[in-house]
Amino acid sequence: MREKALNDSKRWFLALVVVALVSSTAAQAKRYMTSDFRTTETRPATVGILPPHAEFIKKKVLVSHALVEEAAVLERWACSSIAEMLEAKGYDVKIITADEINGDPELKESVRRINERYDEEWRKIIRKPKKVRARRYHAGEEIRKAALHLGVDGIVIPRIQAVGATKGQKAMAYIFGGSLGYTRLDLSVVDGKTGSVEAYFIGVIESGFTNLTNKPGKMMMKVTKAALKKYPRSGEVLRPKGPAREARDEDEDETETVVLGDLEALLGSDTLEQEQSEDGGSER
Repeated sequence: MREKALNDSKRWFLALVVVALVSSTAAQAKRYMTSDFRTTETRPATVGILPPHAEFIKKKVLVSHALVEEAAVLERWACSSIAEMLEAKGYDVKIITADEINGDPELKESVRRINERYDEEWRKIIRKPKKVRARRYHAGEEIRKAALHLGVDGIVIPRIQAVGATKGQKAMAYIFGGSLGYTRLDLSVVDGKTGSVEAYFIGVIESGFTNLTNKPGKMMMKVTKAALKKYPRSGEVLRPKGPAREARDEDEDETETVVLGDLEALLGSDTLEQEQSEDGGSER
């Protein structure tokens, strides 16, 4: 199962790296919410957090490879960090553990279907996140069953991508250019009644390999704070965005840096060309 997830992650990384986000700033954050989420109409007061899926890549000068056990550590710390921040904002939070899922056949099947459907939508969300505001993405009918089973109003689905650059890779990047290590947290909030993705939050921080392995809790809290800093507090009503403001936001959002080095190391140029052909060309 884990091997299949790692194979699937290669395709996820294609989309992720094409819109990658490493810059000179300490952290970046983006958020996309429907108007109903902003006004609390579809913002869940009680949320269930699915176990995060993390991919951790150790980036060396000549080769990169995935770290499975280290990724599992990041997943655990990310889940607790997300729960802590949402609780601090006044929400009732239920952490859905792997043990709970594995011990409940009905829930296990629901979560499996949810993750499969969401991963398909996530690839689309990554490319066109602004469409979240128009309620273009859906996590499937299984969301309603799971939310009712868990007694929550909505489901939070986290995804983590960590690229830890070694000292040698950092030195090469400084000399010749290229991306440094980074950690990215993508978090979707799904309405438990409709299965619609009502909000999508992204946080990105620079992170080296040493910090990710020696201080995983600190790094996960840091990237979670970046992602959820402007998540509205419970009961807080935000003004719905009009067309003019939406246009301004879209202009401001066009600040992402395209980073292809990680993609080439992970997939190779043949895979990149195949993906671009399927999509009708790369989106920059």
